[in-house]
Amino acid sequence: RGAVINTPDLIAAVNDGTLLGAAIDTYENEAAYFTNDWTNKDIDDKTLLELIEHERILVTPHIAFFSDEAVQNLVEGGLNAALSVINTGTCETRLN
Repeated sequence: RGAVINTPDLIAAVNDGTLLGAAIDTYENEAAYFTNDWTNKDIDDKTLLELIEHERILVTPHIAFFSDEAVQNLVEGGLNAALSVINTGTCETRLN
């Protein structure tokens, strides 16, 4: 999802006042950074540093999938699909 936004354009829009601010939870080059602890380590990505240090841009982790409700829905959905396959041989969410 990070590649959906042109990050330099987003930063420029905040800088020139087109946007008053921004909050993002994805970044196109996030794989190396968002899943690791970077405490006391240097970040080489200048664009990511600009996002993090910008006073009107909030960068947060993408964790909406980890709310209690989301986890419950994932577990129930998987279990219901498994039961449906056991009972009927298929389920409505089956892909192949």
